[in-house]
Amino acid sequence: RRLQKGIAQKVYEVESDPKVRPRLFRELHREIKDRFGVASYKDVKRKELQSALRYIENWIPRKVS
Repeated sequence: RRLQKGIAQKVYEVESDPKVRPRLFRELHREIKDRFGVASYKDVKRKELQSALRYIENWIPRKVS
């Protein structure tokens, strides 16, 4: 739940256009899955939670070309 909140908070903070947000959610979820080696962001281990939250805090979306 905290991870989900952190992700939403970051995406809304970064992007005000509702049309762009779904792409950012997908991008951030994918990066979390890759970084922590899990099938879903929900599978991030409790001991890795703080590290995941810090990652989200410092996450910068890739620029759209």
